Amino acid sequence: MFLIVLGLAALVRLVTMIAYFPVFWYSDSFGYLPPALDPYPFVVRPVGYSLLLLWPLRVFHSVAVVAVVQHAFGLLAGTLIYVLLRRRFRFAGWTATLAAAPVLLSAYEIQLEHFMMSDALFMILTVTALVIALWRQVPSIVACIAVGLLLAAASITRTEGLPMAATFALALLVSYASFPERLVRIVALAVSFVFPLLVYATWFQDVHGAFELDSTFGGAFLAARVEPFADCAIIHPPANERWLCLRTPVSRRLPPDDYLWRPAPVTPLAKPPTGPEFGAQTSAVAEKFAIHAIEHQPLAYSASVWSMFLQTFKWNSGPYTNGQQTWMFPARQPETVAQLARANRGGTIDQSFYQYNGGRNPDTEFRQPWAGILRVYQNFAVVAPPALAGLLIIGLIGICLAFRRRGGPAFLPWATGVLMLVFPAAVSSYEARYVVPTVPFFCVAAALAIREIGNRNQRA
Repeated sequence: MFLIVLGLAALVRLVTMIAYFPVFWYSDSFGYLPPALDPYPFVVRPVGYSLLLLWPLRVFHSVAVVAVVQHAFGLLAGTLIYVLLRRRFRFAGWTATLAAAPVLLSAYEIQLEHFMMSDALFMILTVTALVIALWRQVPSIVACIAVGLLLAAASITRTEGLPMAATFALALLVSYASFPERLVRIVALAVSFVFPLLVYATWFQDVHGAFELDSTFGGAFLAARVEPFADCAIIHPPANERWLCLRTPVSRRLPPDDYLWRPAPVTPLAKPPTGPEFGAQTSAVAEKFAIHAIEHQPLAYSASVWSMFLQTFKWNSGPYTNGQQTWMFPARQPETVAQLARANRGGTIDQSFYQYNGGRNPDTEFRQPWAGILRVYQNFAVVAPPALAGLLIIGLIGICLAFRRRGGPAFLPWATGVLMLVFPAAVSSYEARYVVPTVPFFCVAAALAIREIGNRNQRA
């Protein structure tokens, strides 16, 4: 049964390659290709995607090869979930297949794998770390080192990986090993996790002069995050921070991304907190302003994070999200690289797009009837927001039932999945594509929780 589902998943990915050859492009793609040809730490986001995937694949001179590898990552993630549940937890074949099916067959997952973006790599790194951590009741020291390295690689791919180390360490802390064994394993995880990050931050400092992972103007992201609720009448910021005060009533404030990327006159600021306009000094001021806002308005900040988190489980676009509808197979010719450049970079096209693709045109082709087939497919094969909410609730019930056993094996995937959703809502902004890498975690957590519920009923 699993091989049938795996074969169908591979077939849908093959149709995707034919319908939208060679790959989908997004505004974020502009920052990934130049470091893949001439490695350097990008100033806006970590370049783990460029270093770990694009740089090794550059020898093929084809962006289509990148798409194929990323689709293989999706198939591998589903296979790992199946093997974990089938071999480690002794699930029946059909139940393990059912748990792996959302990762293998979801149109959102397949479509996101087709983008020249870091999401597919981030997902396979984190899913592999999860499988290694759960393979034994108490992971070995070698397993802990491997998990730490994988999480470090995920963190320099996307910063959402940074807090994940905390849930893995907590799972080790509440494991059934003796205290010295737990301590050794936590230290092994921490050292293997921190060391690669220190190396990357040192490299970033050598190039940009700041000991950071992702940005010399990271304060801009946090400042934009608090702008929707920050009230300077309550914060009373010092004079050098008042340029960040908004005169617009809170009820009419824009989402965080509007304060981060859109230039004036979208905002009434004397100088809008647009990321690229920030340097290290102004970013430090913006970060202090954001911290002051959070300290003086903790309830408003918590309500803002909660509101953004709830967007995960809504169909329609809200004020803080692009909505899942944005990440669907397009019904017409996607934007060309030149069109994206005009919309996002003032018309400048980096030649690395053509250089990486062997000089060939990298624009996405649109082929019928294959695109139409995928459009129909995605009307049925998606992990809808209500379904995701159901997986989250089922996982929580299983953890509560296994409270005396410290949450049981469902605790780690469930807590990590929730953290992956909360972290972007807390420090930046929510996008529907951030949900896709959490689906494997909630599927594993729900499967383990359902078995916990079944065992509880059987014992009763």
